[in-house]
Amino acid sequence: MIKLEAEELQSNYETFIQLINDNFTGDRKTNLLKLYDDLKDNIIFAPASSYKQFHGAYTGGYLIHILNVVNYSKIISKLWGKLGGTINYTEEELLFAALNHDLGKLGDIDTNYYQINNSKWHIENQGKYFTKNSKLIHMEVPDKGLFMLQQYGLILTENEYLGIKLHDGMFLPGNELYWNKFIEEDRIRNNIIYILHQADFMATQIERDKEKIIEMDDLPF
Repeated sequence: MIKLEAEELQSNYETFIQLINDNFTGDRKTNLLKLYDDLKDNIIFAPASSYKQFHGAYTGGYLIHILNVVNYSKIISKLWGKLGGTINYTEEELLFAALNHDLGKLGDIDTNYYQINNSKWHIENQGKYFTKNSKLIHMEVPDKGLFMLQQYGLILTENEYLGIKLHDGMFLPGNELYWNKFIEEDRIRNNIIYILHQADFMATQIERDKEKIIEMDDLPF
């Protein structure tokens, strides 16, 4: 398993908080800072997934992924516009959705979403380093994140709401009710959804590629 040094874990959190300080104002900024201060211990150490074969299944993997999605969202958005795509969302909406798209993976204030897996068999045979906390009431990750945001008085625009809810694309059952539409008036019109989905998918794959290289470098031969 990849292991980040304490300094890197802290630095990633500070970078995340700085993005909030630099890009938001007023109550929105105050409420975001309050949310992520309450979640500080959780967000610093949280993984991005539970299985080795996914991505970010190590302590601190969550913030690595979030910061990558923020970066890739900006890059893809610029390319989208350069190629003639319609930019019908603001930079703040894109950043807000990117920063919070996987918030549901943190669980809630009292209960972490992920727990360290104590089963040696599952770790060795399935690469399952973490398990979902059974104390949490089940919600899909996007829905849990949206629920958490409203708990802290954060009012979302339509672009932000749909960007977070649908960022998994067709990988999340139920999203086909939005993505798989062929009647023009029912098709997705919020291009932030496409940008965020591509950024999330790209970050996931690149992170996994990098993790494989690190794992190969750690082999004793």
